[in-house]
Amino acid sequence: ISVFSSDENFDYTVTEGDLLQIKGTIGQFNGLTQIEPDSLSFIESGVITNIDEVSVIDELTESSFIFINQPLQLVDPTDWQGDGTSYSFMVDDGNGNQYEVFIDNDIDASTTGYNAAPFTLKGIGSQRDVSSPFDSGYRIIPRSIADFDFIVSTIPTDISNEIYIYPNPAYSIVNISYAGQIERIEVYNVLGELAGISLNNSISIERFSRGQYFAKVYTEEGIGLKKFVVNK
Repeated sequence: ISVFSSDENFDYTVTEGDLLQIKGTIGQFNGLTQIEPDSLSFIESGVITNIDEVSVIDELTESSFIFINQPLQLVDPTDWQGDGTSYSFMVDDGNGNQYEVFIDNDIDASTTGYNAAPFTLKGIGSQRDVSSPFDSGYRIIPRSIADFDFIVSTIPTDISNEIYIYPNPAYSIVNISYAGQIERIEVYNVLGELAGISLNNSISIERFSRGQYFAKVYTEEGIGLKKFVVNK
């Protein structure tokens, strides 16, 4: 759910991956369901974020972390402004589906120049519809330029042998060890479905079912893949 407060920060700095307890009043703004908090309590950091792979953005994707896993192209490339302002553009997946992408001026994508390569996209499902019955205006909001996975022809270096994962089997947390900087970790189940994303060197697996998973580790030097087992 979206959280909005106009005048209170609860002495908390918003940090991706934090688990919070929020109490407040449920309402809506331009069709987007949101909670205006009366209290906010920090519980835990570094919690892996569940992600939903979708082909439709609608009421069910509001405020969810979603993934459009199809090569996307801008309908009109001139709509990518890259001038530091907030703006939106439409993308097409080549299968008859189009999506609105909103770029907020607070993220680095707002000042990033246009890249003509197709991309897959992650972000937060949202809505902006100013009139009742609030059944249109659905869109996806990327968190940063890193949510755009541009598809290029070069094959990344395989660094799997340089990555270590422990403990394995694991019960509550998995740690990833690598000599360089890890950009992100994507976790997949045995069906190849994306189960979650972590921006830390550890993965909280308390919400995972028992079974085998794969950690895809992205770094500046390349990409590595490691298998691990959740044993509960």
